[in-house]
Amino acid sequence: EKKSFKIAIHYDQLLSLNHSPTKLCLDLSKNFKKYYPNFKIKIFVEDNLIISNKEIIYPYHFSSVASSYCKEQHKEYLKGCDVDIYYSNPCISKQDRTNEIVREINKFSPHLIYTTSDLSVAREILYPYFPTIFLSHGEYNFSTLADYYIYDGELKQKFENLNSMFNLINPHKILEIKTGVEFDSKVNP
Repeated sequence: EKKSFKIAIHYDQLLSLNHSPTKLCLDLSKNFKKYYPNFKIKIFVEDNLIISNKEIIYPYHFSSVASSYCKEQHKEYLKGCDVDIYYSNPCISKQDRTNEIVREINKFSPHLIYTTSDLSVAREILYPYFPTIFLSHGEYNFSTLADYYIYDGELKQKFENLNSMFNLINPHKILEIKTGVEFDSKVNP
């Protein structure tokens, strides 16, 4: 029996469907299943933005709601799609969550990791072992380790221009993707 191609979609957080990155993630997984029904797709939510007051990890103090609080909404939206979601445990320390998500992604053994996380230690740990594609949500991050970098339209051009000054990323590894709705002309309110 031929093994299915496995894609791990790695996200910092999944919130309500009104949260654009969440909608993008869920729509991406639905489209993968629509066009490649034999692929195994699993979303891994790290909840990177949940930080305990006892842990000083990031140079800012910010926290978010646990993604698992929106679990039913995600499940309902993905109804009819064979897509699993793994939610990390927000009640454990960031170090333990990092170990946990690395173990879970490794156990899934993906052929590809598709990520939007530019602040994940887990992604950095997994990068040498799994091909990785990074989709930017608008930031230019030269320290994010990935095999390919995907930008939407104008962002790609700006990233290429910036990269040409520093020459940190092979320009052939910077790709374009169309996301969202594109209009033929300016829309007037």
